Amino acid sequence: MYNLALSVEHALKVYNGLLALDLMSPLAGYTYGQPTDALLTELVGACERFDFDKAAEDLRILKSELVIA
Repeated sequence: MYNLALSVEHALKVYNGLLALDLMSPLAGYTYGQPTDALLTELVGACERFDFDKAAEDLRILKSELVIA
């Protein structure tokens, strides 16, 4: 999960929402429980809208929820 978070973070920094979505696709279909599921849904939505600021914030929160430095 750590490497995935770093890869998604890099994709967002270079404004590549489609790459971020592709990187997150392995997470689809899994249930992590709340609030992680809600954060992932928000992160995916932000990437789909190319709202990179919101996506970066969602990823930051997700990383802190999952204790990923």
